[in-house]
Amino acid sequence: MAPSCVRKLSTNTPLPPRDAVLKCAANKVQLNQLICELIMDDQEFLDKVTSTYHLVVSAVKPVPTVVHKGKKRAELQLSE
Repeated sequence: MAPSCVRKLSTNTPLPPRDAVLKCAANKVQLNQLICELIMDDQEFLDKVTSTYHLVVSAVKPVPTVVHKGKKRAELQLSE
């Protein structure tokens, strides 16, 4: 799609129509980044969800982050 399809996505604005996001790679990257940032910034959620399980968040960073029992660490073994 043309570069004009790129939207500026943020947590403070409503999402554009589904097709506007999902048919443009740049918008999908932005949405993925927003979701990952929201998850990683919510310590209460991370404490609750990772008390038993490990959560791996990769987003667009070259090294994924693993969260377990609310503690975050870079997982170098999973990086390229």
